[in-house]
Amino acid sequence: MYSYPPLVDIGYSLPYVAVFCMYLCAYLISGSKTWKQYFNYSHAVFFVLLVYFIFVGFRGYICTDWYNYYPMFRETPCLLDFDEFVSYSNSVFTEKGYLFYISLFKVFCNDYVVFQAFSVLIDLVLIHLCIKRYSPNYLFTFLILSVFFYVQSVNLNRNVKSVLLFLYALRYIEERKFWKYSLLNFIGLCFHSISLIFFVLYFFLRHKISVRTLWIVFIFSNIYYFSQIQLFSLIATAIDGMIGGKVGHAIHFYLAKEGAVRFSTVSIGSLERLTTFIVLILNYNKVCATFKYGKYFTNMMLLYLLCYLIFNELPILVTRFSQQFGFAYGIFYSYIISLYGNSKNIAIYKTAICCYLLLWTFSTHRQLMDKYDNFLFRHQSFEERARVYDHYGSAYLGMD
Repeated sequence: MYSYPPLVDIGYSLPYVAVFCMYLCAYLISGSKTWKQYFNYSHAVFFVLLVYFIFVGFRGYICTDWYNYYPMFRETPCLLDFDEFVSYSNSVFTEKGYLFYISLFKVFCNDYVVFQAFSVLIDLVLIHLCIKRYSPNYLFTFLILSVFFYVQSVNLNRNVKSVLLFLYALRYIEERKFWKYSLLNFIGLCFHSISLIFFVLYFFLRHKISVRTLWIVFIFSNIYYFSQIQLFSLIATAIDGMIGGKVGHAIHFYLAKEGAVRFSTVSIGSLERLTTFIVLILNYNKVCATFKYGKYFTNMMLLYLLCYLIFNELPILVTRFSQQFGFAYGIFYSYIISLYGNSKNIAIYKTAICCYLLLWTFSTHRQLMDKYDNFLFRHQSFEERARVYDHYGSAYLGMD
C-alpha cells in the first residue's frame, strides 16, 4: 500500500531555510572587510542570482499551480500548427498571451523543465533590473524578496510576468510617459487579467499622501480589522433581499467556504504588519523626499497592508491582491535601513528583520505542498505528486 507523507512537517522547510541562509551569508560576507577582497559585492550578486535560478528555475512539482500548468503545457499545440492552436486557445479559460507564449516556445523545445527554467530566467532578469534601479541596497532587498516574493515566483506562472512588467514600468510614471507605461502593462494583461488594476495605479502611486490622512486610514482600517466586522456578509444579505437571492446565495456560499481559512487577527504576521504600518507613517515624508521612487513604493506598501486589513473576511482576496504588491516589501525596508544607516542601533534593526524572515520561512514552508524537489536531482514525477494532491484534496492546500 502506498504510504502518503504527512501534511505538516518541519523538515519540509529545511531546504528553504538553507537557501535563505546562503543569501544571508552572501550579504554578510560581501560587507565584511576581511572577506571583501575575495568575495565582493558583484560576486555576491552573481551568487544569489545563480542560487535563485537553480532553486526556483529547476524546482519540481511544488506548491499548487503545476497541477494545472503542466497539463496545459502538454496540451497547448505548437504555434506551427496555428489552426489547432487557435482552436485550443478558444476552448480554455486562460489568457491568450500566456498560451501564445507556450505555443511559441514549443516551436523550439517541447520540454516542460526547459520551459520552466527559461520562464524563471526571464523573471530573474526583470527582478534584477528592478532591484538595481529602485533599491539602495541590492543584496538586502534580494534577501527580503527571497521570502516575500517567493510565492509569486513559484506559484503564479502567469501573474508574475504581469507584476514584474508593472514594476519595470514604474520608471515611466516618474518620467510621465503614460503610453510606455500602458504598453508594458498591456503585455502583462495578456498574461493575467489582474493587470487591469495596474492601469489605475498610474494615477494613484504618483500622488503624495498627507501624514494626517495616513493616520486616519491606519486608525479606521485597524478598528475594522480587529473588530472583525463582516461587511461582505452584510452586503451579501442586502443583495440577497434585493435581487431574488442568486447572487446573494452565491456570495454567502463563498463566504462560508472561506470562513474555514480566515486569517487570525492576532498573530506574529499581523503584529509585524501593524509595526510596518507605523514605520511607514513615521517615515513617509523622509522616504518620499530622499529616494527617487520612494513615493511609489511606500504607496504600494500602503496598498499591501490595506489588503490584509480590509479583506480579512475573504482570504482569497487578501492573497490575490496582496501578492501584486509583495515586491514593495524588499524595496521599502531597504529604504528604511538606508535612512537609519548611521544609527548605532542599525545592527539590531537588521538582525530583527533577518530573524523575522527566518521565522517566517520556517513557519510558512511546513506544508506538504512545499516539499521541495529539483529536476537536477532525484525528484517525484508529475503522476506521483498528483496522486498525493488528489488524495488530500483541500487539506493539501491548507484549507482543512
